[in-house]
Amino acid sequence: MNREELANLVAAKLGGTKADGKAALDAVIAAIEEGLATTQELQITNFGVFTATATPERPGRNPKTGAVITIPAGLRISFRPGKGLKENANPANAPKKVAPAKAKPAGIVAKPVAAPVKLAPVKLAPKPMIKKK
Repeated sequence: MNREELANLVAAKLGGTKADGKAALDAVIAAIEEGLATTQELQITNFGVFTATATPERPGRNPKTGAVITIPAGLRISFRPGKGLKENANPANAPKKVAPAKAKPAGIVAKPVAAPVKLAPVKLAPKPMIKKK
């Protein structure tokens, strides 16, 4: 899904036009960018956590020429999905609600299971050898 498709989906959820969906999406993205510019962590409950980590200036190499270069300091943005997002995105991995075990009525006893039957190994006849002339 690209940005335009996401904006159309937002518009459909809000019951507005495509322009309304694009404006809402742009506003959310701008708010996330502003939040990360002023703080190091932006948490949206049941969605996830955006984290901004400063990376120091470090030496590197130009892969084409092999020359040593300096990689400038910057900001690394990472996203860690929240529990709600994980469960909604992949319902198969959602924790299952375990029902309490049903109590067996009094007087019923479990019957023992018969031991598995062991089979004798099968011996195969050797292949006849063919002599070359």
